[in-house]
Amino acid sequence: MPRSGNKRLLRAGAVLLLCSVLLSGCIRTQIFDELGMITVAGYDLLKDGNIRGTVVMPSINPEAEEKVQVMSGISLTSKGIRDKANLQSDKEVLGGQLRVAMYSEELARKGIGSIVDTLYRDPSIGSRVYLSVIEGQTYDLLTYKFKEEGNIGIYLYQLIRHNVEDDKIPSPTLHEFYRSYFSEGIDPYVPFLERKGDEVRIKGVALFHKDKYVGWIPPKEAFHIVKVRTRILEMSIPLKIEQPEVLRKMEQALSENMKQDLAKVVAKMQKWEVDPFGFGELYRAKFRGARKLSHDQWHEMYRKSRFDYNIDVEIVRNGVLD
Repeated sequence: MPRSGNKRLLRAGAVLLLCSVLLSGCIRTQIFDELGMITVAGYDLLKDGNIRGTVVMPSINPEAEEKVQVMSGISLTSKGIRDKANLQSDKEVLGGQLRVAMYSEELARKGIGSIVDTLYRDPSIGSRVYLSVIEGQTYDLLTYKFKEEGNIGIYLYQLIRHNVEDDKIPSPTLHEFYRSYFSEGIDPYVPFLERKGDEVRIKGVALFHKDKYVGWIPPKEAFHIVKVRTRILEMSIPLKIEQPEVLRKMEQALSENMKQDLAKVVAKMQKWEVDPFGFGELYRAKFRGARKLSHDQWHEMYRKSRFDYNIDVEIVRNGVLD
């Protein structure tokens, strides 16, 4: 090989070696014991307009008296709140294990779009995080000394998850809220939580007009927001449902009852000017030119609309009773 070729090869090798050294120097080593993983974050609106954020992290030290660490900070942004939490912790506070984000009613009424947007754009936070609104202050809930020791963040996550899986409430993930928030034809919704003593429960579903909370409905009414799939578990009166005529009458009665309930729920949603059903998306997809409708234009139409309901109920039996 010519000497000039050797020089070029040596120069190329030196450049590659330098690049590898520089790249290896950019890799940040993180030691698990030195990290603080947030499982739940709560946000409250203060009188001066600032936001108080409260985060909960599990305590890795098995000898620690407290099973979780709770930290609070005040800022205008969720990132600023995390920076304040870092100043209070001997570990680096990270959001990669965040499971639930909570907002007080007062803050939710003002609007949570900017806070949700910050979470959504954080690459360390997954889109499967559950969002929720709580009656009262999130700080009071997350700093409360529950009798049952454990991670309140994991408890809240499991509380919401199993109710979603059992079709008790519609799914309230960060991704789903964000999609609805930016859609012109559907409004977001999340679980509405409350604490009663040592018990936290889902009181209902909180409804939003864009990113502003307007009110909540009980689970019975929220039932009409999920495609309906149900089973008969027990009956208080003896009926021979194995007889086709009895089964048909039951299906007709259920259909009529659901129509009446759904009509009441939709009327309430029209009054509040919220569309959690996604009627606007259906309208925009079906009629030419409807895609040009803005969110406000659709809600003006939605508020004045009349609906006809056609509900087909089929009772499917897989055994003696299903």
